[in-house]
Amino acid sequence: MFGPNEYPDWKDAHTEARTRANATGLDVAIRKTSGLGKIAFNVAFASVNDSDYALAEIVRPEPKAAQEFTFDAKKYTLRNTGDSSARYGLCEVCGKHCSEVHIQQEYTQYAPGQFTHDDVLMGHAHCLQSVRPKSATKLLQQFKKLKDENATD
Repeated sequence: MFGPNEYPDWKDAHTEARTRANATGLDVAIRKTSGLGKIAFNVAFASVNDSDYALAEIVRPEPKAAQEFTFDAKKYTLRNTGDSSARYGLCEVCGKHCSEVHIQQEYTQYAPGQFTHDDVLMGHAHCLQSVRPKSATKLLQQFKKLKDENATD
């Protein structure tokens, strides 16, 4: 008889691990166990204190789908990597640790509906969104305001 977190088949264990990882956003470990002549696969949340990352199979949550934002001739995609700064490094905008690193890609439109890849940044979602222009009209207004201020000096 198998326990509540044990599966006789690796495929069933992997399916359950994938479901748990995606539902919680946490890493799940699959450990091969044997007892009384039976082999089973135990599914549980991965622990850094145990030897899970060295000896068990780790199932990570799937990254969420990329979000698209278009500002006039620029297009941005933002995607969660599912990992932290331990793997990807500090936020490229603020320089601080990220528990969830996001990737922002910038594209420039060179023809209707056709974009070319320009830049990639990694970091906090709110930091990456803060470096985007608000809109071309706001940028023009800021430019005109600066021009007017410099003309009065």
